[in-house]
Amino acid sequence: MECIVAATGEKTFFGKTSKLVGSVNQTGNFQKVLLKVTAFLMVISIVLVLIILIVVLVRGNDVLESLSVCVVLLVASIPIAMQVVCTTTMAVGAHALAKKRAIVSRLSSIEELAGMNILCSDKTGTLTKNELTIK
Repeated sequence: MECIVAATGEKTFFGKTSKLVGSVNQTGNFQKVLLKVTAFLMVISIVLVLIILIVVLVRGNDVLESLSVCVVLLVASIPIAMQVVCTTTMAVGAHALAKKRAIVSRLSSIEELAGMNILCSDKTGTLTKNELTIK
């Protein structure tokens, strides 16, 4: 059996399709929820720090010392680790899927797939066997 290779990598049909899919830079629902939660927590933190600053200044404490304490409280209240914890949780999910021989190209796709009711696919075995077979 002889074959002629006409194109490889990104020059093939599947390579072009993969490149187009990879170029989509859409914010997933999970990311949107995280941004909303973070924004809500930041607003609450700023309001509480302003209340604390007003109370401390009304009591007659030093202005610079009060500002430094409020800045420390504001920086400490920023939820930096929330993104890391959520990403780690999704990575554990991707690892569990990989054990079942599923390919996860983006972590956000796990969350998107979890909300799916029906999945329509072709019968080439791409999704079930992780190999493309054409007869």
